[in-house]
Amino acid sequence: MQTRICTKCHEEKMLSEFYKDKNKKNGLQSQCKICCVRREKQYREANKEKIAERKKQYYEANKDKIAERGKQYYEVNKDKMAERNKRWREKNRDKLAVNKKQYYEANKEKIAEKGKQYREANKEKIAERNKQYREANKEKIAERNKQYYEANQEKIAEYNKQYQEANKEKIAKQRKQRYEANKEKIAEKGKQYREANKEKIAERYKRWREKNRDKLAASKKQYQANLSAAIYQIKNINDGKVYIGCSTGYPVRWASHRSTLKRNIHDNKYLQEDYNTFGLEAFEFSVIEEFPKDTPLEVLEVKETQLILEQQRKGVDLYNISVRIEALANLILEAP
Repeated sequence: MQTRICTKCHEEKMLSEFYKDKNKKNGLQSQCKICCVRREKQYREANKEKIAERKKQYYEANKDKIAERGKQYYEVNKDKMAERNKRWREKNRDKLAVNKKQYYEANKEKIAEKGKQYREANKEKIAERNKQYREANKEKIAERNKQYYEANQEKIAEYNKQYQEANKEKIAKQRKQRYEANKEKIAEKGKQYREANKEKIAERYKRWREKNRDKLAASKKQYQANLSAAIYQIKNINDGKVYIGCSTGYPVRWASHRSTLKRNIHDNKYLQEDYNTFGLEAFEFSVIEEFPKDTPLEVLEVKETQLILEQQRKGVDLYNISVRIEALANLILEAP
């Protein structure tokens, strides 16, 4: 078993404890490995700036060579490097987070500009990569979004409110453009969703109406208060037969006609029979004469009765089989 004495620590050690040196007569360095490592460490500690400057100069003079060498090494050792980097990141997670945060704080503008330039130059690449990631991680993304939303509901609501207030015109324009470009797709998607979620939608609307009962009542009252009064007609476009009516809020009255006809409970049986035969598309709703919204119902009924009688004298086929007695009496009293 061959040994030799280290010239630094003066200890007798195995030959395997010495680095090889082909320039030496015996092919080994005079100092042991431990002493060599200690010496190198002391030198680096004492000459940090000198070593850094030397490395910088070498790098500047050999950029292409270093890059090519690194590229070649990476190509040959991809898996090995990936595994090594993974282990290092796992081991130094906290350190990396601190370094990353410090670097970001010191280089915000530089990072933002670099990111902007990259995105501009790689729009299609980024879009395709994001699409592939979303396709491969749908459940993961959904769960992550759900957790984030649950933890940040108030923050998200406030951010959305501020953004919408600051970008009203932009949002409206984007929605309009998106709708115009996807009308058929949106309509089909909405139809499919409604068909698949009838009960869910009905329940949601029911809860919303219960929650907003007072608001709905006030809104309905305000809406009805602003409606115009009118004498109107419902005309069967197949045979020209006409129903004449009046209302202090004719849009609501029209909706009522449609609802009762649809449910087969309209109080005019002749109109109901034709509706059952021809369907809603055979009827045309129109205003004959419009009045101010505060016009009394009694005035409208007199006008309605007068018009019914005039149409009967002209031979117009009417669904109206009677007139209001009180309105007729008022009409007689108004006659000269």
